[in-house]
Amino acid sequence: MDVKNEYNVSVISFKIMDSSGKQVYMLPIKDNDYSDVLCECVVYLPNSFMTIFSNVDKVFFHLSTYEKLDFEHPLLYQETGILLKDIPSSGLLRLTFKMNFPTEWSRTHTDDGKIKLSFKPYKLVGYRFSVSDKDVQHLVSDDDENEGVFFDTVIPSEVINDGK
Repeated sequence: MDVKNEYNVSVISFKIMDSSGKQVYMLPIKDNDYSDVLCECVVYLPNSFMTIFSNVDKVFFHLSTYEKLDFEHPLLYQETGILLKDIPSSGLLRLTFKMNFPTEWSRTHTDDGKIKLSFKPYKLVGYRFSVSDKDVQHLVSDDDENEGVFFDTVIPSEVINDGK
């Protein structure tokens, strides 16, 4: 996926915080589960942004998260709609999303025929922000969302430290 940024959105800051508000640099794992985290992205929307979307009432900011493997395995998809009249004249906008990653378990069979469940951690989780004049129910194709991608990054999980 290329960051096309056709709408010239500038990312001012991007951070991930744990439930206490402390910034974290790896996805925290606690008791074989992912801890809830908040994702915050502050963006600057240039004047041209308002001109491009002048014929709509609302724009939608999308956050796609995915497991970064040989292919991109989707994990979470969230969006927030913002009325154009509610966008500050400064063009600065704070986007906040609460992240609750699904826990995956792998099944293995033991020598005595029993099934053993093991926590399957994600090693790298990708974050992709995009903007569109369509909400998730009205996106016709990936191109509808892809043209508005303005940020794409990968965050490691705590499991990376285990060398696995």
